[in-house]
Amino acid sequence: MDALCRVSPLTQRDRLRLYACCFLVLVFDGIDVAVVPFLAPWMKSDSGFDNSLLTQVFLATTVGFALGGICIGHLADRYGRRPALIGSVAIFAVGSLLSPLSSAPDQFAALRLLVGVGLGGALPVCIAWCTSAYSGCNRILLTTLTYCGFTLGMALGAALAKPLLGLMTWAQVIAVLGGAPLLAIPLMMAWLPKHSPIMQGFENACVTPTLQRQTYTLRLWLAFCLSLMTFYLISYWLPVINTGLGLSPSLVILLPVGGTLGAVVFALLMQYYAAHNVLFAGYLAGALVTASAWLILPHGVHLPWFIFLTGFFIAGCQNGLNIHAALAYPEHARTRFTGIVMSGGRVGAIAGVGVGGLMLDSALPVELWISVLSGGLLIVGICLKTVVVGQEIEGGA
Repeated sequence: MDALCRVSPLTQRDRLRLYACCFLVLVFDGIDVAVVPFLAPWMKSDSGFDNSLLTQVFLATTVGFALGGICIGHLADRYGRRPALIGSVAIFAVGSLLSPLSSAPDQFAALRLLVGVGLGGALPVCIAWCTSAYSGCNRILLTTLTYCGFTLGMALGAALAKPLLGLMTWAQVIAVLGGAPLLAIPLMMAWLPKHSPIMQGFENACVTPTLQRQTYTLRLWLAFCLSLMTFYLISYWLPVINTGLGLSPSLVILLPVGGTLGAVVFALLMQYYAAHNVLFAGYLAGALVTASAWLILPHGVHLPWFIFLTGFFIAGCQNGLNIHAALAYPEHARTRFTGIVMSGGRVGAIAGVGVGGLMLDSALPVELWISVLSGGLLIVGICLKTVVVGQEIEGGA
């Protein structure tokens, strides 16, 4: 099946440029994902957004994520990753630039749907391309360092948004930070490899839907669903919750900081130990941390540590799960199937955003929904413990 792929060998300089471009794209991706949730308290106070309207905006973004992951991932395997990645960046940058023109919440939600398509398309393309560009023993670590651009971008989004609010409206902040990736497109056109993997005879080339592959994909899909349900529920609603507790929304920056450190630690462990065992232990630890919300949140004293450790285990393990999934599938279908299993994560994100909004509107204790997350994480760990190792799937990396 690998003969179906047409790809020119990459030189060391090509690889470095590819990793640099993907890192930059993921930084912008993370900034856009973080900036709207961070601005949510100002959207409520300045423009009258209530929790139900915020839920619509968050849901629109996550639905776009799912659509972009599936559709653009499919197009990337058929027509090449280079045009797919550049097109994804253009889509989410243009959608963000148009934000100040929206005059109603439903118009803003429609633009966030468009932004989500671009964001969701860029992520699987970057991960699949980086895992394919290098086949040495440090592939997991190098891909992880590239993906750390996403968590770094989340931290930057929160850090940059607050000072910009003193100069412009929240919609203009989104336009400035979200539209900045357009400036990177000329660099991407110059640096991205001209010949990314393209399927020859794409219509006749399919991945055999064996029972083993179907079972593995289903379990990965479920793991992504529950993992990102947890991550997006916390990252989207944490600024609102902090404000309600009388704490600074800026504390949310500790989530991606912990995630960046956790991603590197888990990548190093995955180079020496079986990936599913490492991720099982990580998600189990994450479940214990989230369960401690019953003791921490009512007082808020140790909340910074809670946020940091949640990012360390959940976001850190999520990075490992992304790479584990990409390496499970053959080169000619890697972007497509990475997008499919990541769509499970977007379904989970939709559920997390919706459940968070409902619980906040119903005035249920914050500790209740946090404890629900710990149960979801336990199921993630069980799914990962029972799946076969990625490389055992026929045609895997």
